[in-house]
Amino acid sequence: MDIPGPLLIALLILVGSIGGWIAVKLHLPALFGQIMAGVLLGQTYAAHVLHNSSETFEPFTMFALSLVAVTIGGHLEFKRLRNAKKRILLISITQTLVTFFVVFFAMHFFNPLGLSLEMQLPAHLLMASIATSTSPVSTIHLVREQKAKGLLVKTTIAVLAVTNLMTLVLFEVIRAFDLNLLTEHNMDLSVFGNAGAGIGIALMIGAISGFGLVRYCRYHLGRKGERKIDPVLVQAELFTAFLVTIFFCNGLCEWITMHSFHQLIAPSPILANIMLGLVLANRSSFKEDLLSLFNVLEHAVFTMFYVLAGSHLQLGYLKTVGVAAGLFFVVRLFGKVAGGWLGGRLSGTTPKVSKNIGWMLMGQGAIAVSLVILLEQYEVFAPIRGQFTAAVLTAVVLAELSSAPVIGMLLKKVGEKEKDRTRLIEFLQEEFILPRVKVKSKQDALEQLVSFLCHTHPMKSSRDEVMKAILKREESMPTGIGHGIAVPHAIVGEGDKIVGVLGLMDPPVDFGAPDGEPARLVILIATPESQKRRHLEVIAAITRMLRDESIRSKLYEADTSEEIHEIIDSEEAETFNYFLTT
Repeated sequence: MDIPGPLLIALLILVGSIGGWIAVKLHLPALFGQIMAGVLLGQTYAAHVLHNSSETFEPFTMFALSLVAVTIGGHLEFKRLRNAKKRILLISITQTLVTFFVVFFAMHFFNPLGLSLEMQLPAHLLMASIATSTSPVSTIHLVREQKAKGLLVKTTIAVLAVTNLMTLVLFEVIRAFDLNLLTEHNMDLSVFGNAGAGIGIALMIGAISGFGLVRYCRYHLGRKGERKIDPVLVQAELFTAFLVTIFFCNGLCEWITMHSFHQLIAPSPILANIMLGLVLANRSSFKEDLLSLFNVLEHAVFTMFYVLAGSHLQLGYLKTVGVAAGLFFVVRLFGKVAGGWLGGRLSGTTPKVSKNIGWMLMGQGAIAVSLVILLEQYEVFAPIRGQFTAAVLTAVVLAELSSAPVIGMLLKKVGEKEKDRTRLIEFLQEEFILPRVKVKSKQDALEQLVSFLCHTHPMKSSRDEVMKAILKREESMPTGIGHGIAVPHAIVGEGDKIVGVLGLMDPPVDFGAPDGEPARLVILIATPESQKRRHLEVIAAITRMLRDESIRSKLYEADTSEEIHEIIDSEEAETFNYFLTT
């Protein structure tokens, strides 16, 4: 008996929603309940129907992955990562490589799946590449659930994005290598050229699509400002444009794969959509608005995705893959923790980050599941399909079950839980801090800080206007407050928020302080007319905080913007940099 496609989709979403609801009631991740619902569904007659209807679900599966991919790329906002690039890149690269090699060597040495000699190398390389992936959806959900904010959270979200980008590149290269090895029975190096071409084409498709979407959205948002257009209509048009762009990326990648010689060049739609998200994050100010348009669809799409993934898991293999899944989980976790610690030490980050970042990356979800499902379309992997899928999906479930309590405990331990609230001096984030500014005079210091302010913030006033306002305030009354501190500030016209930057001067410069001491630490603040009242509160709080000898001495001893931000955001400074209630 065949089940119509729409009825099957409704059944999957219903069953998955019930499974997720039961899991949440049992204080388990919803993903666990959805995958288990799929596993149970896979033991019924529906498994036969699902197998025969796999083509029906392919667009939905790829759409779910595309949303994950766009979100991953959307977290790589280069301006926000300005002072954190070294830390994020070193941690991402190190823990990815360490995880890949320790998983590969462990699986290859023990061969827990009992694979034939021919299948060992290709299968273990694929398992190692999948092991490097992390779970952006569940990890970000946990961070939001814990209302967490801080250096560890910021680093984790950026490392998640870079790591999954590296995972996809690594997987594409290994997949091409394995297909060549198993079909041609040789190690032709040209396969790496084909893989590189596929990666390059995918990135190009995503970039071009992203720039096109940004231009289109700017045009429509401009129309909204020029004429009175129903905001709901504008949102509908943007939603449609975003939807078309995602399906265009997916479709074009698939079309190129189908028409390339022997399908040797296969651009990854997931990689294309990561690039799409990256362009949105760095070339537009409405990335969050676009992504929020999919919030109403997100639950249904991901529920169906995880139920489908669970239906691929055959219970008959669980007895034989238990050891393999356990080994995969343990060795992968070791790779993440050891690699994260090593990357943190190499980058010179704080112990809080280096000791904990690997544990924050222990979750596995949509990316790992999607790569397993992707391999099922290749007949060459048929001899290992059941064992491979069961082992990896079991390890994914183990990772998801253990990551929630571990991440919750870590966020509480490092003091970042319940910190996602606005603080008085919220504007002094890591990316707005210069740990060393080479200056010749007060004028030079102000010019460099104003330029930095205008470069890092979307200012409505021009650089010259801000500079003029700052100099006018300095002429009326010098802003040196003593103890080597100066707080030049001014009201700069239109805007919504107070913005500012901090710099440590080398050498200190005279800002006319009452005690005659030249300023070593300078905080420059620009306040819009609408925030005049808050402006005085901020100046007073900064003055009190920096007159605290303990905080001041720590700031002077700091070598990086990361350390400076940690001091300003510390519990010690909460008396001055307090949380706002309104």
